[in-house]
Amino acid sequence: PPLSLQSSMSALQPYTISLWNANGLRMTTIQDSLSYVSSSHILFITETWLTSPMLLPTNWAQYHLYGTKIPNANNRGKGGIVALVNPSCPLQVTLLPSPNAHTLSIKVGVLRVHCVYLPPSLKNAQVVELLESIPLGLNTIICGDFNSRLGGYLGDYASNSRGRTFLTWVLDNQMSIMNSSLALGIPTFSGYRRGKVVSSVIDLFVTNLAASSMLGSYIHVESELSLGSDHRLLTLSFELDTRVFGSGALGSGGNGAGVGVSNGAGVSVRRLWNLSRLGEKDVLEKYRSTFGSLVAPLQDSLSDLVSSPPSSRPEIDDLNDQLLECVYS
Repeated sequence: PPLSLQSSMSALQPYTISLWNANGLRMTTIQDSLSYVSSSHILFITETWLTSPMLLPTNWAQYHLYGTKIPNANNRGKGGIVALVNPSCPLQVTLLPSPNAHTLSIKVGVLRVHCVYLPPSLKNAQVVELLESIPLGLNTIICGDFNSRLGGYLGDYASNSRGRTFLTWVLDNQMSIMNSSLALGIPTFSGYRRGKVVSSVIDLFVTNLAASSMLGSYIHVESELSLGSDHRLLTLSFELDTRVFGSGALGSGGNGAGVGVSNGAGVSVRRLWNLSRLGEKDVLEKYRSTFGSLVAPLQDSLSDLVSSPPSSRPEIDDLNDQLLECVYS
């Protein structure tokens, strides 16, 4: 093939990400659940109800955001998220600091994937605060159960105030809800209430990646598979054109993600910053405030590393990536 075609093909990085709200994950059924996602690189499960230090009986690597223990409930918790990484996953996966108590953050290859569970009890202002705490680099996917009803925008038959608040946040941050184009009108929740079937579209994939950089994108919803939950298993698959992140994006995670941009020919170019604007008081204060909120989770993570050193050294490149993302976001 021509050199340009070879270059284009080598820049494509396949991703397969599954998402499921378990509504209480049972240790005895995890292997059965994993059998349905054997081709996925990573499975995010919300509402695990697992509490520290519970671990699932599987050879898939697991990263937990544990739930909150419920008193007198035999260690059962509420909330909780886990990321399970397929042993055959070719992408480097790294746990990132959680920006809030409802979000599990993972670096998968060159992407930052944040999985959220936003319970119905949260007020709209709290939801916005939580979403604003998530760092939005150039390479972000946010997935999970948002409990947001967006009506016709997602082909749902109802909407709610959280849905309207959430959609405003999405559009203000120039993001897109992938369900709207890839799974319009397909319920992700279906159950019985007072003898009637009810459904909704609340388990979502949201991104700021350009559609043109996610080739062959599709979302498959397992509409006929319950797995013991009212929520359906979703799988997002695509091939990512990593040239949008500049050189160095391919390989074991890359350290150019979120830092470089492309000039359209696959060549990385420097971002140009008008640093003189930091001489303006309002601009400087806004940058300080934004950087302070973005870097806070990293500061907490570094403090934990110093106070309780882990048995293995953390990857310095990953810590550097996190700092750079705070600087450039």
